[in-house]
Amino acid sequence: MASTYFKNYSGTFSNSINKEEAEYMAAYSNYKLSPNYKLDQSYTEKAIEGFEQFINLYPNTERAQLANSLIDEMRRKQELKSFEQGNLYYKIGQYQAAVTSFQSTLKDFPESKKVEEVRFLILKSSFILASNSIYEKKAERFKETLEHFQTFVKKHPTSKMMKDARNIEKETLSELKKLKV
Repeated sequence: MASTYFKNYSGTFSNSINKEEAEYMAAYSNYKLSPNYKLDQSYTEKAIEGFEQFINLYPNTERAQLANSLIDEMRRKQELKSFEQGNLYYKIGQYQAAVTSFQSTLKDFPESKKVEEVRFLILKSSFILASNSIYEKKAERFKETLEHFQTFVKKHPTSKMMKDARNIEKETLSELKKLKV
């Protein structure tokens, strides 16, 4: 409720000397409600949006730097949630969902420190999905696995996971040969 009250104050008393404080505190109230990454991130999103609005209104204040660091913290939380969603799909054997979820993670967080691991898990999930597919879909899915392999090699040529990636490529090519594609 504090966020709502601060927003109302800011809107009602737009010429007040406390307007900047109210705008910041409205966003900060949502930040304080931002839960653990495992839970719904609605308040995290509201806080990010509020801090971004605050920075746009007051870019030269000392609180703008603090707001930026809080935004970074909350984005890391969202990134972790996104990664863990894909990882959960992987762990429970929902490989198609894992690939899709990890691809969303890469799209939403291209600067993540986990990009290499995410791409490897996409490759691995794709391979397992292809291996367990019905005959009619195997060839197509193994070809997708090779595309994921090419992306992984191109983006991470010195990866510590390269040996495992090469093994996946070798097995994929072997399976495609068996399918005579």
